[in-house]
Amino acid sequence: MWRQILQRMGIVPHPKLVRRLKPDKPVHGLFCCPGRYGIEAGEVLCSVPCCLCVAPNISNHIHYGPALMRAVSSHSTTEGMVRVEYSRESALTTVLCAIHMSHGPSDLREYLEWIVVERPDDISMNHALGTELYGHLRTIERINAEIITQLCVDARSVGVPISIETMKRAHAICSSRCVDVPTHADIFGGPALVPFVDLINHSSEDPNITVAVESFPFLHCEQNQMLLEHFYVTVRAESGIHPEEELHYQYLEPTDRQSTNPLFWASRFHMFD
Repeated sequence: MWRQILQRMGIVPHPKLVRRLKPDKPVHGLFCCPGRYGIEAGEVLCSVPCCLCVAPNISNHIHYGPALMRAVSSHSTTEGMVRVEYSRESALTTVLCAIHMSHGPSDLREYLEWIVVERPDDISMNHALGTELYGHLRTIERINAEIITQLCVDARSVGVPISIETMKRAHAICSSRCVDVPTHADIFGGPALVPFVDLINHSSEDPNITVAVESFPFLHCEQNQMLLEHFYVTVRAESGIHPEEELHYQYLEPTDRQSTNPLFWASRFHMFD
């Protein structure tokens, strides 16, 4: 199903990729399919047109974009030992995802509606984190609920009504699936929801994929303007990927010195002490 939905958007994943549950946890990931041969280093795993991504700078391309950028602001809240920072860029991406899910049929809307936000149940989470950390998580969820309500108010102020449930789902999707593409802030302007890329999991191991924004130089100059439609997020195999090996990249905070390395991405959505 995932492959068909992406193909309807014009996104064609590598034929040797399959999506299935991880063997050690109830979360789906992308794997090299079983067989005799894997995927060689440098092979393109997928190319995603930037115009199909959701990111702050994308709002410049919609008619209410400037008003939305003025209406949405950052959020920073400290409660006890917990601090939640939600940047303006993160908020914009979340609102834009909610707009895509609320207004008008589209292939991107179908993709966003298909996404399943996978997380353990409360009992499993409590057991895994312990009482203290689980309490911190519940505090974060309470703060996030307040942020979600404010984002609905911000969207309504520019004439785009969005339900709490839709914004809550957009927040959940973006919190777990958005990525930063270092050195390409001029294209995205902050955290981006990139179809296909959002299906790849974090790992503590060295990444076996790379990501880059690429373009066709002979196409993207039209009256000296850089056109979003001519840029692609290209995912490649960083090293040889063996049969049944999962695609993965490392999680880093944006302050980490390695976050400037295009081999790494980092979510900006949950930064707390």
